[in-house]
Amino acid sequence: MATLLVAGSAWAQTEVSVINTEKYYTLQCKATDHGGNYIAEVDGEIKGRESKPTMLVFEQGETEGTYYIKSHVSNKYINSNDAYDDVTFDTEKKTAWTKTELAGNLAFAAKAGSYLNNNEGSGNGLKVFGGTGGCSQWTLCEYD
Repeated sequence: MATLLVAGSAWAQTEVSVINTEKYYTLQCKATDHGGNYIAEVDGEIKGRESKPTMLVFEQGETEGTYYIKSHVSNKYINSNDAYDDVTFDTEKKTAWTKTELAGNLAFAAKAGSYLNNNEGSGNGLKVFGGTGGCSQWTLCEYD
């Protein structure tokens, strides 16, 4: 019976700490004001506050410890052009995100001092934000 309950749960995710570029993942925000929300692709746009996750692919970046993150649905990358701006979603441009720890939580840094964040009050709920108070706390999960 327990197996049926887990299988019946639409988004039963397995949290992981090591990225394997051969697997699919989700990113869930653990921040208290937006907890339970995922990064997702909705109508061809990347969103940061969705209840249903999109399957994400992590490609190895040019340097060790960096990754390009893209939607498996459209093959568009999560991209940041500048520090502290809205995140774009593009097939050509791509940002190398560094998996790191910030204040004891998983974080993804785009540049020195700027982090992938879904706590900001933008239209899509996904920005790049600076400082230790500006970064969402993420849970990296295998896409089940």
